[in-house]
Amino acid sequence: MAHAANRYALAVLLGGADLAERVGAPFTWQPGWEYTLPAGWVRPAPGPSAAGSAR
Repeated sequence: MAHAANRYALAVLLGGADLAERVGAPFTWQPGWEYTLPAGWVRPAPGPSAAGSAR
């Protein structure tokens, strides 16, 4: 589970992917995954989340 969770998090946070689309999409394993932050990369502003809305 952790490997998939890490992959989803990196795709969403670094690549701007939609989490629901990623989770539902077919997956084919590829050895040697690498993630590189582009020069000047800035973390996107947080959007609405279920965790932030529960009070």
